[in-house]
Amino acid sequence: MIESIFGWPSTRERHQSAPLLVERERYLSHVLQQGVSLDRAKAIAATLIHAVRLLEMSRSRRIDPTEILAASAAWEKDSTFRKRGVGGKYSARKFEGITRSWLRFHGLLSKPNPLEPSLDFIFGRYLHDMRITQGLAAASISSYQARIVTFLRWFSEKHEDFKDISLNEIDSYLDELRASGWGPKSVAAACCALRNFLRFCERQGWCTQDIARGIFSPRIRKGQRESRGPAWRDVRRLLKHGSSASPVELRTRAVIVLCAIYGLRRSEVVNLCLGDFDWYQETFTIHRSKKGRAQQFPIQDELGEALIKYLREGRPASSYRNVLLTIQTPYRPMRPSTVTQIINKRMKALDIASQNKGAHALRHACATQLLKNGSTLREIADFLGHRGINSVSIYAKYDPRSLRSVASFSLTSVQ
Repeated sequence: MIESIFGWPSTRERHQSAPLLVERERYLSHVLQQGVSLDRAKAIAATLIHAVRLLEMSRSRRIDPTEILAASAAWEKDSTFRKRGVGGKYSARKFEGITRSWLRFHGLLSKPNPLEPSLDFIFGRYLHDMRITQGLAAASISSYQARIVTFLRWFSEKHEDFKDISLNEIDSYLDELRASGWGPKSVAAACCALRNFLRFCERQGWCTQDIARGIFSPRIRKGQRESRGPAWRDVRRLLKHGSSASPVELRTRAVIVLCAIYGLRRSEVVNLCLGDFDWYQETFTIHRSKKGRAQQFPIQDELGEALIKYLREGRPASSYRNVLLTIQTPYRPMRPSTVTQIINKRMKALDIASQNKGAHALRHACATQLLKNGSTLREIADFLGHRGINSVSIYAKYDPRSLRSVASFSLTSVQ
């Protein structure tokens, strides 16, 4: 395998003399079969010989995640094997990701300490409740899951019985989060997850009643009341920027149009499939990420032009039915975080002022523009896929004219 990837004899010798040659070659063969390019395979191979060096792996053995973190930190500062000096955080994350994937492929990656059996049962029931009873979106479930797992691991180190949980324990946990550097917003998100989890436990009779009501989130200073999205003139700059016909540029324009004109969430963008578009009727269907509702919209001219050009010239051939795919092999559906990165990069390139710089920033800008054009809060809520107007009433304070019209309302016409 090494002979088929590298041409220079000295390079081949360096890779073949490193430990765990068989394990490394098997993994390289696997990633090439998955559609990874030859250049990417070379980069993976180069990373793996440093992984076995920094992990001191002279033979196959199970590796703890903490060892990988230590090795990636060492790799970030290691300048001996680099032609361009030390690496940065991106280089360390890349090293960590490749090393984890290689170890996981061979079953050599140790799992974190599992929860206590009783806590495993409680957590499993809670996941089922979030999915089935509460009907939460996948993103919300993932967010709550990560925070509750962190809390339960902390709790299991101190107590054997879940019934020992109390508000004093919750306060101690939150104090430790603050001491470790968590800011008010992160602590508030942890409080929200804990309240949801403990309400479920209360219904099951697993903890003291009303304990969730005693968890108070820290106050978050909101500062000046300014829009969290860019001005609409800057959104138009985003839509007009870029004349390149490269696959990256074509995909970027399609993403920005979907987020700016239709106010889609990033998860809704990546979940769009080819079958959701009816080109004869010039409509497409959005499957809302929250509550799973479906909405149909007309295909606006800018969206039609952007998508057709991307599908013809930018989208790689793939068995996946998602509209937007990755640029690099192996081709697969984009992740929601990629949508944020695409918009963030373009807004920074154009020096666009905005409190947020992602898909939700364009959603805010879309809602604010609809309000300025005379749409009611109920109409905006329907357009954005909200069930009530409470979620969109926040936009009213961003439009002074709307506030003036509310302030000028007179009761003399009411009978």
